Amino acid sequence: MEVMRQDSPDRLQRQAIVFCLLTGAIWGFGFIATSQSLSAFGAFQVLLIRFAGAAALAWIPVLTNRKSITRQSLTRGVVCGLFLFGAFALQTLGLDLTEAGSNAFFTSANVVLVPFLAWAVFRKPPALRQFGACLLCFAGIGLMGWTAGGFSLRTGDLLSLGCALLFACHIVSLQWAAGQDPDVINAIQMSVAALLSAVPGLSVRWPAHPGLLPVLSLVYLIAGSTWLAFWLQTRAQEHLEASRASLLLATESLWANLFAVIFLKERLSPAMAAGGLLILTAVYLTEQPASVRKTASTTEPSSATQTEEP
Repeated sequence: MEVMRQDSPDRLQRQAIVFCLLTGAIWGFGFIATSQSLSAFGAFQVLLIRFAGAAALAWIPVLTNRKSITRQSLTRGVVCGLFLFGAFALQTLGLDLTEAGSNAFFTSANVVLVPFLAWAVFRKPPALRQFGACLLCFAGIGLMGWTAGGFSLRTGDLLSLGCALLFACHIVSLQWAAGQDPDVINAIQMSVAALLSAVPGLSVRWPAHPGLLPVLSLVYLIAGSTWLAFWLQTRAQEHLEASRASLLLATESLWANLFAVIFLKERLSPAMAAGGLLILTAVYLTEQPASVRKTASTTEPSSATQTEEP
């Protein structure tokens, strides 16, 4: 029994790593689904549909299991939802004013911001290896998103940087919410994002005949990219530091480019290959020590703040 208790934190962390990588893959394919849904629906209509549908799914386990909603879980869930909606709103506005490559690049800045935000909130400085891996990952994402025209700082780019800050805040807020019931947190944050999406989403004309493919894409965005992905992320961050989680989630860019090559028949450029290699190297550098590291605390394995930095 003692051995099982000692191995449990490592097993939970390995599971959390898999959850984050799976979340990145789900979000990566979500780029294809989003492009299809935007062919018929407006950007904020897509946000309203995906968050409202995901909220409905998220409340099912909460209501069927009669889980209690404490004041603390309500407060933290609302904060997570505010950051979640704000990030997606700025990303949507930024995407309308700049190229997708630039938007993805500046949005990915959250992988560098998260260690410093976590440091400010939890008073725990990022390890040198962790920070170096984040910079390497950021460079890899930049290579994968680079276009012939390069990047320039415009209004859309500034909005994308604001989006990156809010996504970083959301990742840190999920670590702050660790210890609360993840089903409750996920249901509350989805509901908050859906309510905030209602005003801009309902203020425009809706398509009368959107077509089958955009509708199926929305189904994927609801069940996959929103409900399942954020459920996995919320559970993973019970056992994983925000800085490590942000780097693993940043593999979204790698998955998105891979799926674009497979499903959209896009050409794999040398820059994309080099960027993907940098991202994989960054993930390896930050996760390789986890297999040999002994967790310092075994009394509270569910708290992300109890885990050592690699």
